[in-house]
Amino acid sequence: MKSLCSLHHYCRRAASSLPSTPLIYDVSYQFSNEFVAKHREQLSQWNSSLLKAQERRIQLGRKNRLITDRYLSKLRNVLANQKRSVVPIGSSVNGLNGKNSDLDVVLVTDHSDSKRKDFDEKFRRNEHFRR
Repeated sequence: MKSLCSLHHYCRRAASSLPSTPLIYDVSYQFSNEFVAKHREQLSQWNSSLLKAQERRIQLGRKNRLITDRYLSKLRNVLANQKRSVVPIGSSVNGLNGKNSDLDVVLVTDHSDSKRKDFDEKFRRNEHFRR
């Protein structure tokens, strides 16, 4: 109980030492304005190069997606009549792949349609992958 009283005492002292009016700070943008003015050309070039790099990343992502979808389609066509499911996982399907990424897949097999479907549903909920 004594520690609560002393805590209350310190909190009251801290609160009473605060100024009654809030402090107003003048914000100066002088440094920022001078920096931008001095380096305007370099900043503009950097901005353009970042935009071009992002456009290249988007194009590469689309190309990789098409390639991945073609491989998955071929795998599914080969295995479809054998009651097997091909499930893509990993960076190639979640968009985090790089130029050295591979295509990770899980092959779901079971002779029972209901067991395979049950596993497929549980796996989809737990792994959050794209089909």
